[in-house]
Amino acid sequence: MPLDPIAKRLLAMMAAAAPESRTRPSPGERRDSLKKLMQFARAEAASVTTVDGTMPGPAGEIAYRLYAPAVEAASAAPGFVFFHGGGMVAGSIQTHDRIAAALAEATGCRLISVDYRLAPEHKFPAAVEDAIAATEYVARNAEAFGIDAERLVVGGDSAGATLAAVVC
Repeated sequence: MPLDPIAKRLLAMMAAAAPESRTRPSPGERRDSLKKLMQFARAEAASVTTVDGTMPGPAGEIAYRLYAPAVEAASAAPGFVFFHGGGMVAGSIQTHDRIAAALAEATGCRLISVDYRLAPEHKFPAAVEDAIAATEYVARNAEAFGIDAERLVVGGDSAGATLAAVVC
């Protein structure tokens, strides 16, 4: 089947505009780029408080940030285990801070943003192992987080959504 003429033209234009020597950005360059990009996130959640901590993981401590909405029920709140995006190379709990805070505020959940191990320093399946371990830890220790273990969800942004799907 021949390529659609419009798609063929688009590909030709992209090839003509591309630099002759293409190099892939290093992991550090990707991290810096994402950090700069995420500064433009418009989500504001002034009524959310945060607490940083660590939990045990398969290869050492896993950092997390707990977001608590200002208006909470008297009983344990629903929980949300969140995995940041960034291609499993570039994101962090810092780059996705505004997004996580906005999600906590919008959902009324106590959200735990997990800082899983990144590639290429940590080979596959390191991020998956951390995601599973973090979710299991939160479920087992829900009361300590102020979370109702019966109302726990997982989710994420981009690569983090992939981790959430794997955890499920």
